[in-house]
Amino acid sequence: MKNFIYIAMAIAAPMALVNCTKEKTIVEVQKGNTILSGTETPTATLGNVGDYYLRLPVYDFYGPKTAEGWGTPVSLKGAPGNNGAAGEAGTKIHSGNGAPAADKGKEGDWYIDTVNKRLYGPKTATGWPITYIGLGGNKEEEEPDQPITAADYELSPDGKTLVKWKNNKTKNLDMQADPVLKNVTAIGNYAFEDKKSLITVVLPENLLTIGDRAFATDFFTAESILNEIIIPIPNKVTHIGKEAFMNRGISSLILPNSVVSIGEGAFAFNTLKSVVISNSITVIPKNAFQANAFTTVTIPNSVVTIEDDAFLVGELTSVNIPNSVQVIGINAFDHNKLATLTIPATIKEVKEGAFQDNRLTSITFEGTTPPIKSDKNSKTIFDKNRIQHIYVPASSVAAYKALLPTYQSYITAK
Repeated sequence: MKNFIYIAMAIAAPMALVNCTKEKTIVEVQKGNTILSGTETPTATLGNVGDYYLRLPVYDFYGPKTAEGWGTPVSLKGAPGNNGAAGEAGTKIHSGNGAPAADKGKEGDWYIDTVNKRLYGPKTATGWPITYIGLGGNKEEEEPDQPITAADYELSPDGKTLVKWKNNKTKNLDMQADPVLKNVTAIGNYAFEDKKSLITVVLPENLLTIGDRAFATDFFTAESILNEIIIPIPNKVTHIGKEAFMNRGISSLILPNSVVSIGEGAFAFNTLKSVVISNSITVIPKNAFQANAFTTVTIPNSVVTIEDDAFLVGELTSVNIPNSVQVIGINAFDHNKLATLTIPATIKEVKEGAFQDNRLTSITFEGTTPPIKSDKNSKTIFDKNRIQHIYVPASSVAAYKALLPTYQSYITAK
C-alpha cells in the first residue's frame, strides 16, 4: 500500500433548532422533513408530509406524516420483554450522520440516523442495538431479509469455519440466532469480501478468529464506502486478520481484551470516530488504523511497538503514548492534527516521518538518551509542524541538539 493515500470524510453538520408555539421543532432532519414535539396528539394540520412528531411526556413517536395524516405512533418508552427496557436513565433523543457511536448517549436514550432515517434504541447496558425502526418517509419500504438457508453459505467440513457467504443480497445477518452458524469459531479469509449490502452482522458468541479481508471491500469501488456496517466484535475473539475490515464504513470500534493481535491494515480506510484498543495487544501493525476520523486515542500499556503508517492520515488531536512503547515506526502518526506530544523515556527509537505534517508546537522528551538513531534522518521526524519548544532532560540538552540539528534553537531543559 502506498504511504500517502488521502480519502474524503464527510462530517455531519449540527442539527438546527427551530422554535414554534404549542408544538416545538427539536431536530431538523432535512429540508421538508422535521421532527416536531408537543404534549398533545398531533393535529391533522400540524406539519408537512414527511415530518415526524414526538409527543411528550409519553414519548409516542409519530411519522412520517403522509397525505392521510399522522398514523399510529411508536412508543419510545419501551416495555418489559421484546420492546426493551423502560429506559429510566435516559431522557434524550440524539441525532447524527450514520449509526450511533458506542460512546454516544446513556442507557435509555434513543438515536435518529438522519441520513438513513433510522431510529435506534433504547440504549442498554451493553450498548446500542444493531436493529432499528425504519423512518422511510414516502419511500417504498425495503424488502426484508429472507431466512438463512444452507445455500447462503459454505462451511468447512467440521462446520467450525465460515468459508464463504454466498448471498450478495443479505443486509442484516444474525449468526448467533442460527442453529448452524452459531457454532462457527472462525470467519475465513475473504468470507464476506465485497458483500456491500451488509448493514448489520451479529457474529457467533464463541468466535475466535476473523480472517484476512474477511469483511473488506474494494478500495477503488466508490460504492464500497457508502454503506456503514455495524459488527460488534465478540468477547472471545483473539485474532483479526490483515485488512479484515478495510474500507468497510465502520464508525465505532471496541476491541475486547481477548484480542491479542490484529493484522496490517485491519481497520484502515473506515470512518472511525471512536476506538477502544484491546489491552492485550503488543503490536499496532502497519496501516492498522490508517485514514480514519477519531480525534483521540489511548494506546494501551501492553503495546511495545507502533509500526509504520499505523495511524497515517487521520484527525488525531491528542494521543497518550504509554511507558510500555519502545519503537514508533516510519510515518506512524504522519498527517494528523497533534498539537503537543510527550515521548516517554522507554522509547528506544522514533523513526523517519513519525510525526511529520501535524500541528505540533511543543514536544517533550522524557528520556536522557535521545531515541533518534542519526541526525541525517532526524529532520523528517517532525517536518511540517509549528514547533516552538522542545523540552528535554537538563543533562541531555547537548545530545538532543546534536541529533536534532534543525531544531537546536528550540531545544531547552525541562
